[in-house]
Amino acid sequence: MPNEYAIIDAGGTVDNTVLWDGSSAWPVPSGFTAVRIDTLDPKPGVGWTYNGTTFSPPSPAPPPPDPQGFTAAILQSSASNSEKGYLLTALPALVDELNLADPSLIAAGWATVKASGELSSGTITIVVGLAATYNIPGIS
Repeated sequence: MPNEYAIIDAGGTVDNTVLWDGSSAWPVPSGFTAVRIDTLDPKPGVGWTYNGTTFSPPSPAPPPPDPQGFTAAILQSSASNSEKGYLLTALPALVDELNLADPSLIAAGWATVKASGELSSGTITIVVGLAATYNIPGIS
C-alpha cells in the first residue's frame, strides 16, 4: 500500500507530495529528498519547510493593500485640514491599483510629496504608520 511522501528540495521546501510505497523503483528526483508524511498531523504540504527533523507551515501571506482604508484613516488622523487636503490630492495618484503592483512608483511619488514642504514631520510619521497598517508599499 502506498504511503504519502513530501518531496523536499535542497533548500528544505516541500515541492510536491506523492504516493509511493517507499521501496519500488521510483527514483527521487536529483537534488530532492522524500520524507514520509502520512502519519503526521498536521500533514505538511507544498510550501512547507523541513529542517531535517521538523516540518513548519509557510508564513501566512500578508493581507492585501487597502487603499480605501488608508485614505479613510488619513481623514480621521490628527493631520491639519490643509495637510489632509494636500494628501487627498497627492496620494490617490500614487496609491492606485496600477502602482500597487510597482512599489517603486509609489516610493518615487512619496519622496516628492515629502520633499514638497506641505507636510509636517508629524504628519509624515502618521502617513508612514498608516501605510504600514494598511499594507501600502513604498511609503516609508
